[in-house]
Amino acid sequence: MTGRETVRQKGESRISERAAAMGALKQRLGALVDAIPADAPVIYLDIPIHLNVGDLLIFAGTERLLARHMRQVTHRFSSKDYARFLDAVTDRHVLLMHGGGNLGDLWPEHESVRQDILRRFPHNRVVVFPQTVHFRDMGNAAACGAAYRDHPDCILFVRDETSRKVAERHMGVPCRTAPDAAHHLWRSGDIYRADAGGRGELVLRRTDQEAAESERAPDGIDWQDIITPADRAIFRMQKHAIRLNSSVPLQALLMGSWRGHRDRVIRRASTHFRTRSRIRTDRLHAVILGCLLGKEVIMEDNNYGKLSAYFDTWMPELIPRGRVHPDPASRA
Repeated sequence: MTGRETVRQKGESRISERAAAMGALKQRLGALVDAIPADAPVIYLDIPIHLNVGDLLIFAGTERLLARHMRQVTHRFSSKDYARFLDAVTDRHVLLMHGGGNLGDLWPEHESVRQDILRRFPHNRVVVFPQTVHFRDMGNAAACGAAYRDHPDCILFVRDETSRKVAERHMGVPCRTAPDAAHHLWRSGDIYRADAGGRGELVLRRTDQEAAESERAPDGIDWQDIITPADRAIFRMQKHAIRLNSSVPLQALLMGSWRGHRDRVIRRASTHFRTRSRIRTDRLHAVILGCLLGKEVIMEDNNYGKLSAYFDTWMPELIPRGRVHPDPASRA
C-alpha cells in the first residue's frame, strides 16, 4: 500500500467515525425535549433575526427537534418584539430560550432577554437550550447568575464542560450538558445531504469580537460574504416590520416568512460549502455544517477557546486541529 493510499484510508476512517459521532449527538438531543412536558405549550424566545448562519442553523435544528418530538410551539418571539407580546404567556407555557454562544457579558442584548424573562415569569418553567458560557470579566458572573439561581424552575443547558464549570463555580447555577441543537439537522434533508465532492479548501474565519486575530486572513471569508444584497434587503424589511408590528396574527405571519428566508440562507451556505473538499474555520457552526455535509474539516479556535472546549467535550480526536487557543480551560 502506498503512502497516499494510507492517508486516504485514514481520512475515510475518520469521516466514518465522525459520522457515527454525529448520529450519536443527534440522539443525545432528546434530553432537551425531555425537559419540556409533552402536554405543555411552548413559547420560543430570542429567535435570531439576523443573518449569522450559525444561529440560523441552531434555529432550524431546534424547530426540527421540537417537531420531531411533537412539542407544540404556540408563539415565536425575538429580542426585537417579545416585550410587546408577553400577554400571550399563560401559566401552562414553557418558555424556551434559544441556544448559542451568548450567555455571559460578550453579547449583552441576548443575555438581557433571558434575565428579563427569568424575572418576569417565576411561575413558568424556563428552559435555556445549550449555550456556551463566557465572561470577559469573571466578576460579572455571580451577578448574572442571580436571576437563574432565584428562579424556582429554570433548566439551563450548556454545550461543553468548560461552560459547565463556569456556570457552576462562578455563576452558582446548576446546569446540564448537551450538544448544540444544530446536530439535529444530521441527515434531515437535501440541504444537509453529505457530499464528498468539491475541490480545494474554504477558509472561513471570524471578523467579529470573537476573532482570534485582528486582521482578516487574505484568503478567508466570513458568513457575511455568503449573504447576497437581496438577502440583506429582505432582512432589513422583515426586521423593520417585526420591530414595529403589534398584531399577534401578523407577528406569526412575519415569523413564518422569516423561517422561509432562514432556510434559503442556509441552503446557499451549504451550496457554497459543497464546492470545496475541505473547510478550515474558527466558527463553531462552520465546523458543524462541514460535518453535516461530510467534508474534511480543520478546526481553528476563536479568541477564548470555544471550539476546543466544544469538540473536546463531544468529538475528541475526530476534528483535526489547526490554530488552537493555548488554554481553553483557563476561563473556568
